[in-house]
Amino acid sequence: MKKISSMIFVILCVLTACTVASKPSGSITVDGKKIDLPYGYCIKHNDGYRLILLNHNQISEKEIRNIFRETTDNEQSITLLYNSDPMVSSVIADNYRQFGVRMKIDDEPKKIGDTIIITLTDNVSFKPATGKFKDKEITASGTFSAIYSGESE
Repeated sequence: MKKISSMIFVILCVLTACTVASKPSGSITVDGKKIDLPYGYCIKHNDGYRLILLNHNQISEKEIRNIFRETTDNEQSITLLYNSDPMVSSVIADNYRQFGVRMKIDDEPKKIGDTIIITLTDNVSFKPATGKFKDKEITASGTFSAIYSGESE
């Protein structure tokens, strides 16, 4: 009985460690202050995925699939663009795009509603030359998740 209890304890510890390790732990800061972008959406676009992080959830699925959608004045948005070509993979802050960002995807989603997880393999830091974040230092690191919303339009 003692061996069975010990074995169950070990299995529970391993399962807990796996669960904790897979939780998104991404962080985005603007001029050193963390910004909260709790809503993640993802669309398939060409050879990759756009993981869109927003400060609100007042957006339709049709709007999220529109890659030319403009952000509203009160919206904060950061997009991780994962591509099979690492030179195209990038972080997009408003309309400014930082190319050559190294990232990996855990699993490609199989259907709408699946969770996708993207990890930045290096810390990313840049100052956009245009948009809402112009001349502010954006720093991004860690793991981010989103709900898959289908193909871009």
